[in-house]
Amino acid sequence: MSRQAIGVGAAANDGTGDPLRTAFQKSNDNFSEIYTLLGGDTLTVSSAVSALGLGTEDSPTFTGLTLSGLTSGRVPTVGTGGLFTDSANLTFDGTTFSTLRASLAAGTLTTAVGPLTITETRNAAGVTFPGLKYTITDTASAAGSLALQILGGAAGATSLLSIGKSALVTIGATSGTFGNIAYGSRTSVPWSSIYAGLTIGSFTCFSEGAEQANTSTNWSINANWTGSAWQYALSGVAVSNYFQNQGTHNFRVAGSGTMGNTITWTTALSIASDGAVQFGGVTTNGISQISSGVLGVGTGAAGSFAGRLKLTSAIAAGVAVGSLNAAPTTGEVQSVTDALAPAVGVQVAAGGAAKALVWYNGAQWTVIGI
Repeated sequence: MSRQAIGVGAAANDGTGDPLRTAFQKSNDNFSEIYTLLGGDTLTVSSAVSALGLGTEDSPTFTGLTLSGLTSGRVPTVGTGGLFTDSANLTFDGTTFSTLRASLAAGTLTTAVGPLTITETRNAAGVTFPGLKYTITDTASAAGSLALQILGGAAGATSLLSIGKSALVTIGATSGTFGNIAYGSRTSVPWSSIYAGLTIGSFTCFSEGAEQANTSTNWSINANWTGSAWQYALSGVAVSNYFQNQGTHNFRVAGSGTMGNTITWTTALSIASDGAVQFGGVTTNGISQISSGVLGVGTGAAGSFAGRLKLTSAIAAGVAVGSLNAAPTTGEVQSVTDALAPAVGVQVAAGGAAKALVWYNGAQWTVIGI
């Protein structure tokens, strides 16, 4: 039905308008049509929204809505007075979302299909641009907080890149907020954040400052320094370590163990800053304790070795057979100047004028060189 207008005449009381009955009939017919369209005589907001095909009162939907005064390709926003408006600074062409001098408030930006591409076009000659700039102000969060993290994998939970609030960078690690710089790390044992370290996989790590702050260098396989102890990075893999501190070089080894357990090092080779060399021997925390001018072999009490080659000036000068050490250590070497008919493998005898190199085999001084 078309809307029925009530005739009111040309002037008041001129008798040309609709009679009262006719006027109210038109009014009733107009209202009846509206109520019927919006759901009947028991009209409510919910029934009206549903009758108009706008979904529900709590979750309205709009189909076929046309907004005027907007430009194609621009993203509409609510402007002054609650009216929709748009801007060239914010556009979307169905594939690419573009912003120019715009901000994204706190929340999540999600893309279901295809990559999220950020493109910056520069056309101002001679102008210095900052490039992609990400700024976070953080003064109170915990030390392990992340400033940036990029996740990937089938479930979107594999850490590809993370940057901590203290600028610790982890690349391709699956756990931990420590590690300084880690590439492809597969261990959950954290590397102490107070040292500079580079971890490649779970097996190789180069660090500065571990054990002796700011004075040492480490190259380790399957071993992480936590700040107080060395621990296995992975289970079932033997460990090794090169440790240099103020000119002293130590090569340490240990068998396999359980990830996270403390490593007990054995020193395989040590070279002191004064040239002393030791194979195996006494260690403190796996670091050898050797004396100047000594090539130590094996183990023994602190300050001595079960087997040693004592390279001192006395070897070059030689001594008389009768002046050989009366209580020698097995493996000790010396030279003599008065050997009688020396022969390799035979106990040295005095009374001659020959020089010979001898060693103590645990029972007697025996010639090893003439």
